[in-house]
Amino acid sequence: MLRAIGICNSTVKNKTGFVDIFDARPLLNARTNKLKGGGYEDCGLNAAYSNCGIFFGDIANIHVVRESFEKVHEMAYLVSFNDKSQSQYWL
Repeated sequence: MLRAIGICNSTVKNKTGFVDIFDARPLLNARTNKLKGGGYEDCGLNAAYSNCGIFFGDIANIHVVRESFEKVHEMAYLVSFNDKSQSQYWL
């Protein structure tokens, strides 16, 4: 499937259809998960996904990030833009 995605996204700059994969976890967490039967994509030359590169975001606890996003999202939608005195605080 990743080869097909790469082919669909080939451009003048990306003639080979190279695909970047972003994994939010730290590399150490991904390697540890691989020992437990999980893992991450095998990218690079002579790998299962030779047309891909993988980058790790080094986010230690993605659940905390999700919860923070949800709180900001909730805060944003609590503001009533019909009330001019409240909307100035959000802006």
